[in-house]
Amino acid sequence: MPIFDDRFSLSMDFHVRYGEAGSDGTARLSSVADWLQEAAAANAEEHGFGDAFMRPLGVTWVLTRLCMRIKRLPSTGETVTVHTWPSRFGRMADRGYELYDSGGSLIAECGSTWAVMDLAGRTMTRPPEALRGVFPEDGRPVLPCTASLPRVAEICGAAKVLVRREDLDVNGHVNNAHYLSWLFEGNGPEDSASACRGIPVFLDMAFRSECLPGDELESVRAAAARREDGLLAVAHAIRRGGSDVCRALTLWRA
Repeated sequence: MPIFDDRFSLSMDFHVRYGEAGSDGTARLSSVADWLQEAAAANAEEHGFGDAFMRPLGVTWVLTRLCMRIKRLPSTGETVTVHTWPSRFGRMADRGYELYDSGGSLIAECGSTWAVMDLAGRTMTRPPEALRGVFPEDGRPVLPCTASLPRVAEICGAAKVLVRREDLDVNGHVNNAHYLSWLFEGNGPEDSASACRGIPVFLDMAFRSECLPGDELESVRAAAARREDGLLAVAHAIRRGGSDVCRALTLWRA
């Protein structure tokens, strides 16, 4: 794995367990999201802007955007390394990731954006001034997300999802990794023509609203559209009462 001259970065190894893989024997995207979150939390704590710093101020970090460019996903038994670093910091904060296999090959890269949430009011708020003294302001750039995610105008596939208490994280709302596990629930038999089959080469998600136990959601997607570069683009959404709580775009090789 390349050596980075970045004192704010962190590398963490993960062994792909059977419970983290799908029926094809490769790690689920939701498992990758769990690894990213684990590495990000450890990196933030190590450098003084993690939960131990934030919660006494009555705030916490929440993920608002996540994108992945995927070459391949690791199989059960493999060991992978997540390399992560904090990047741009303003009203929100960017964080980058790279995923390497045991041979040092880059198999995925990811970018993310984080906002600060007031724990009492459950609303987004400005980063506390104290944070500016510990968070690096000009870190290494990250994988850019799509400028604007398309809305699902005409539904091609859909499935119901009920939020369980088990889906919550330490912030008391649905963990971002669960959204990834719900994203493809709306796939149907018409997907056999390569759309939404296998692993997407690119994924971009925007988290727009928190969800709580008992919420009745619907995972929907639009029909695949072929792009000029030959990739198939699919718009997704997870909805509550007709409003998108999460919106996503996936790209697939035809």
